[in-house]
Formats: sequence, C-alpha cells, structure tokens
Amino acid sequence: MKKNFKISIYPTFSVNYLYRKKDGNSLILPHYLAVHQSGEITLNEEYSEYNWVQISKLDEFEPKIPEIPHILKQMLRLEKIAKVEEFILI
Repeated sequence: MKKNFKISIYPTFSVNYLYRKKDGNSLILPHYLAVHQSGEITLNEEYSEYNWVQISKLDEFEPKIPEIPHILKQMLRLEKIAKVEEFILI
C-alpha cells in the first residue's frame, strides 16, 4: 500500500479463517473491522485487480471466497459495539 492509503482498524478482535490454497499450503487469515479513510489501493505483482463492493451487493458478487459473507456478518456485529476511540489509524 502507498503511504497515502489510510484505514482505521479495530485491533481488539479479529475473525480468523483457515484458508487452504490449491497447492495444499494453509494460511490463517485474520479479518479486522476496518474503515477506509483515504488514499488509493496499489496492488503488488501478486494481484491483477481488486473491487470495492457495496455490502448490500456482496451476496451477488462473484468470484469471492465462500466464507466472506459469514465473516462480514461477524464484522457488522462487532461494529455495533466498537467505539470510535478504540480504533487506530494505520
């Protein structure tokens, strides 16, 4: 990410997801409640594209990792109890 890309993140809790890659390797991917503040995303050589998707359109959006809608529901529950002063800007 470029230096001008900023998000506020709620670091207290994460929803962790075990992801198995096609080559058999596994990753544990932590998902944090975050809010985009400013700046543009810059992709590295590993990725060729990205999309900002409205929450209301996520169910119909493809392709996506199947667990993302469940993870989003957990993040939206967390959003209800997270206090603004508990977020950190990165």
